[in-house]
Amino acid sequence: MKTNLISAFLICMIAGLQTVWAQSTGTVSGQIIDAQTGEELIGATVQLEGSSTGTVTDISGNYQLKLDPGTYTLVVSYVSYASQKIEGVEVIASQNQSLDVALQEENTELQEVVVTAQAIRDNDVALLKIQKNALAVQDGISSKEMAQLGSSNAAESIKQVTGASIEDGKYVVMRGLGDRYSISQLNGVTLPSTDPYRNSTSLDLIPSDVVENMVTVKTFTPDQPGNFTGGKVDITTKSLPEEFFFNFGLSATYNTKSSFINNFLTDGAEGELDFLGYDDGTRALPDAFTQHRERIGNPALAGGLERAGRAPANQEQRDIIEQTSNAFETPFLATQQSVPLNHGVDISVGNRTTLFGKNLGYSAAISYDKSYTFYDDGTYGLYFDAGTEELRNEQSYDVVNGDENTQLGGIISIAYQFSPNHEITLENLYNHDNLVNARTYNGYWQSFRGGTNFEDRIVSFQERELNNTQLRGRHFFKDFLNGAKLEWTAGYALSTQEEPDIRLAGFGVPGYNRGYSLNQSEIGILPSRIYRNLEDNQLNGKVDITIPLSQEQSDNQLKFGGYYSNKQRDFREDFVSIVSQNQNLYNPDFTTFSEAGEDDDISDFFALNNFGLVNTPESTGTGFYGFGNYYADQTFSGNIYEGTEEIWATYLMAAYNVTNSLKLIGGARVESTDFTAEASNGRTGGIEQLDVLPALSAIYKLNDNSNLRAAASQTLARPNLREISPFVSYSGISVPIYTGNPDLERTLVQNLDLRYEIYPNAGELFAVSVYYKNFDNPIVLQLTPTTTTPEIRPVNVDNGRVLGAEVEFRKSLGFISAALQNLRFSVNASFINSEADRTDEEKQVIANADRPNLEETRPFQGQSPYIVNAALFYTHPETGWESALSFNIWGERLAFATQALDPDVYDQTRPALNYTLSKRIGESYSIGFKAENLLNPKYEQAYDYSGKPVYQSYQLGRSFSLSVSYSIN
Repeated sequence: MKTNLISAFLICMIAGLQTVWAQSTGTVSGQIIDAQTGEELIGATVQLEGSSTGTVTDISGNYQLKLDPGTYTLVVSYVSYASQKIEGVEVIASQNQSLDVALQEENTELQEVVVTAQAIRDNDVALLKIQKNALAVQDGISSKEMAQLGSSNAAESIKQVTGASIEDGKYVVMRGLGDRYSISQLNGVTLPSTDPYRNSTSLDLIPSDVVENMVTVKTFTPDQPGNFTGGKVDITTKSLPEEFFFNFGLSATYNTKSSFINNFLTDGAEGELDFLGYDDGTRALPDAFTQHRERIGNPALAGGLERAGRAPANQEQRDIIEQTSNAFETPFLATQQSVPLNHGVDISVGNRTTLFGKNLGYSAAISYDKSYTFYDDGTYGLYFDAGTEELRNEQSYDVVNGDENTQLGGIISIAYQFSPNHEITLENLYNHDNLVNARTYNGYWQSFRGGTNFEDRIVSFQERELNNTQLRGRHFFKDFLNGAKLEWTAGYALSTQEEPDIRLAGFGVPGYNRGYSLNQSEIGILPSRIYRNLEDNQLNGKVDITIPLSQEQSDNQLKFGGYYSNKQRDFREDFVSIVSQNQNLYNPDFTTFSEAGEDDDISDFFALNNFGLVNTPESTGTGFYGFGNYYADQTFSGNIYEGTEEIWATYLMAAYNVTNSLKLIGGARVESTDFTAEASNGRTGGIEQLDVLPALSAIYKLNDNSNLRAAASQTLARPNLREISPFVSYSGISVPIYTGNPDLERTLVQNLDLRYEIYPNAGELFAVSVYYKNFDNPIVLQLTPTTTTPEIRPVNVDNGRVLGAEVEFRKSLGFISAALQNLRFSVNASFINSEADRTDEEKQVIANADRPNLEETRPFQGQSPYIVNAALFYTHPETGWESALSFNIWGERLAFATQALDPDVYDQTRPALNYTLSKRIGESYSIGFKAENLLNPKYEQAYDYSGKPVYQSYQLGRSFSLSVSYSIN
């Protein structure tokens, strides 16, 4: 796939360069809209005054005129609208002049308007027009604002939108709710997740170069997916460029904690494609092991084979042990290495041309990014109630962690207009994300030998890949059903997650006159290699039909359509454990550990020469062979499962202007959910449900610049396949295991919204919103920090409630002084109060324990009590300087609910302060500087208890980037 992506990108780039090099004309392009409603005007005429040269607007209200260099007067006209004459339109060779026009409805006083041409270069203005006239409450961010913020991907950009925040640098959280209540879409179609533990898509997979804008919709209308609660992020890509563009950029980033260090933890394997983030088979489960897995299917069988192989006559058994033990060539424990600067490269290209006399647009982007994060001062602790009001510290560790992240991806889009009223687009998004992680936990485990020092080591190599293809069409039927519109999409997505050769080892370290110990009876799990493979194949399709109720008022509309999605999942986990007669190393029986004591090195135990046959009859002096470590297959059939997600929906809605000031939007969506997960051992989980989701909203136009909005609806939230699958997964000895819950139910949500918004001037906004949400059967993640391996499991609780308020303000500072006209600021804040019931079991335990200080409710999981985003922008077009200072903070939010008497775990608040500065040099070059995470807060989760004991804590350091780019447009 990566070869095809690069080849297609190069073809697009060469074709675009050939076009621009041959170009001697210039262009004028833009959009024609209704000045009152903001609706695009399809079929409007744009013509040179006194000439037959002209064009008409397409299905998006866009137009483009190719003209020889010079100065022109344009006349824009449309039936029943006053014409507009635009003087002084300057056309420059090989350049595009952007000119948007808003037409007023014609009356006796207004028949023609004469204006002087002025290019609209800030597409924030256009975005606010869309927001002002949208049927639902929404906010957004434009490509220009993304560039000023220095955002390289969609995840970095969306943080500045009202009510939005990002978890783990990837997953959008709307209105402080968890990611399961937020939808991510690409051009109106929901993107699949590449993480089986998440419902939301990783937005860091989408490069910002190809994004036209990102819009967050916060109130449900029936044409939206039913699992719409916190909000929806819809990413619109550049499909039909107005002009040729080519961008090439390089960046390098210095991090204060990870760059140029020589003790960075990594997995130690060396595949030929590791630099691109692909495993070339180096970490694959060896064939030599799989062909004998039935003979060594568990430690008992393997032990019997090993004992039989000691006898000189049993060559076959000896060969099997020897072959399978030495088939694994990757080092078991992490190694250390030196690391360079973080670095990245991105290239994008696009153009508009003609094919058979019709408009053809294409764009492509490819990006590569390599980054390192490291900390050696992390902490981790497990606390639980020991039967009194005092907490017991069960585990406490110092943590060292190294993450090497490689992203390679791109997007290719081709759009073709059969006529101005009919357009189809073919688009493919590909992204490959690789994370190499190595961690060590060093401390004590209270239940292990009464608090003896314990160490846990984890190494993993994870590849996530998304290949998403869309074919979509937009059609306008001018003379049919008052100008009906048809929009449709058909898509296929292949999403995979491969984790080859996860290596886990937990052991007691020397102390109290004892040596190392890897005894399974004490620790619970042998040192193991885990191989996971997940593949999702998803087909989806949607169709939307909009019929104006009259030609005179086209915004009085009837809209209906349908949606279908089918996802098939295959998941397999192979679990291979190290077995040894030497699990208590203070009494070793092979030569690597010749003496017991604290001078032993655990790496000697995992050395490759300690696997398989290590002694001959001559060396032992017993007449028998001796074996060191060997492998046993402990794959559990419950950890191999297949899943199906099938969703279909149909809807009907209408928008009607009751008066000149009042518009009503109402309807209902019927949505079917059919989820099934079945493990190889026969255990199943699933949901089968049919829901009716009504919605009603009203927009009251107070004046030309302000609206009052109200909305009421019912939506839902679903568990994902991983959550309903009967599957237990290990991520480490000390790290909680994740357990599925086949009995999970979907959540129903009732939503109420009220918003006042005013648009004082172009590009400016002030808005205030309040909302209320009631959740039936919400899903929470429950942490059980017990003396054995801790567990995280999703469970339903009876009810949850959220009450919130939002405020947003965008304003140019030019009103203070003309000297400040190049400065503008944006600030938005959300304040939320929430609560969710405890489970019935928790309530009973609290009652029996007589703990009056423990309430029967807790905050809603993932819900921040406040979110604040602020940004200050500076733009000086004449000199080419641009800069932005952005700030983001959210309040502490519930990360894990625990059992009744144990304190819950909360994500602690962490402020983010970033700064970007760029300078355009000439027409094509620019340099940039970016400083991120300037406050370097702790990434901390803590227990809700006196003194706030830490669950986990670490810092990622400050980052400083330099970039250089070359652009043609």
